[in-house]
Amino acid sequence: MPNSEMKKKSRIRYALVVLCFNLTAIIVLCELLLRVFPSFLPSSQNRPMMAPHPILSDWFQSNLEVEYKNECFDSFVQFNDFGSRSLGSAELQKKPEAWLFVGDSFVQGLQVRNDDLFTSRIQNEIPEVAIINLGRSGSGPWIYNLVLRNFIEEEKIHDHLKKIFYFIYMGNDIHDSLFEQARTPSVSVKLYEKVKIVLYNFRLFHLAKAILAARTRASADQQTAQTDRSKEVRELPFYAYSNELSERAYPNLRSALQYAKSLASQHHIELSFVLIPSVEQLASGKDGVLYQYPVSRLIEIMEDTEIPYYNLAEDMFSYKESHQLPPPFFSFECDEHFNEFGHQVFSDFMLEYISTGQ
Repeated sequence: MPNSEMKKKSRIRYALVVLCFNLTAIIVLCELLLRVFPSFLPSSQNRPMMAPHPILSDWFQSNLEVEYKNECFDSFVQFNDFGSRSLGSAELQKKPEAWLFVGDSFVQGLQVRNDDLFTSRIQNEIPEVAIINLGRSGSGPWIYNLVLRNFIEEEKIHDHLKKIFYFIYMGNDIHDSLFEQARTPSVSVKLYEKVKIVLYNFRLFHLAKAILAARTRASADQQTAQTDRSKEVRELPFYAYSNELSERAYPNLRSALQYAKSLASQHHIELSFVLIPSVEQLASGKDGVLYQYPVSRLIEIMEDTEIPYYNLAEDMFSYKESHQLPPPFFSFECDEHFNEFGHQVFSDFMLEYISTGQ
């Protein structure tokens, strides 16, 4: 019996050693992949613009001017002394209050020049307020929270922060919240990036399960009149209908938004969420499932948590239809991001929303 007990303990110790070894190997492998293949990371094309940051892992270089182009656009971007596409710190501090604009590449707008950026247009229209663009390409809601926390609590970029406009791009922020679920704002982005490949593969595993489940359900319906409809649903992005994956993504997004609300409340800052539509949603129409299901879930989250929001998508749909805009509407021909015209419309609608009392 004692020998049996010793063998059992020995096996447990051996299993723990193997587990620790495997976890260490995964982290080391991810670190090597990050160094050798930076394209594994989101926003890898932005890496030359970025510099190490003690909290955010990396952030955009200060006082940088660089050409940013591909086959779709040719832009020249400029960053201020804290890596933002806004006025410099000295000029911002002269203004009596500041508003923060946080989101992903649609907010940062690297595809257009600084003067054409929607936040620059808003700054020109409201010169008495410091408009601060904290967009970070390739990020999702939990990263937005970390960016906000850094610039509000650590860098304290303005003494009188009054408003936060938190942009949710419906094209990817819902699915971004899915593989950001394993971390909280207290975990450094550095560690997150090291394991992101593993989390991404884990997400693909669940996606494969969801697809398999959908196909199983569809095969059971083949003898019914719903067969064609089942096929249509299977071909939709997971966030556009109720399924195993979306039922995990939306609660994760809710948690991220609740954290943002809590952070803003702690610092007595007004918070508003803004919903940005994707090109695919604009093309499918206001009544299309690509738009209807996600926007209904998002609005449900906003209303349940009593978070003010502005559905920019509704105004963009109306503008597209009234002006009979051809695809890709507000974006570049071969890139989904807003072009100069898109940023002009974007800023006009934001100014209209702000003028209503926000």
